[in-house]
Amino acid sequence: MIADLKDVSKALGEKKFKLDRVTQALVLEEEAVAVENEEGQPEGTATGDNVEDQLEDTDESPTI
Repeated sequence: MIADLKDVSKALGEKKFKLDRVTQALVLEEEAVAVENEEGQPEGTATGDNVEDQLEDTDESPTI
């Protein structure tokens, strides 16, 4: 999407400045989200690996 905006920006000429600002804001927002996601992940855990997911994956009942 960002690459498409850059291509359109080249074609628009006078409105290029506004489009460049929108593109830059999107890039900065994308980078901020990536940093937030990295900081939010505890070390040594993979995404989706939690106890509830593991419990749902087992259909076996305990044996006596």
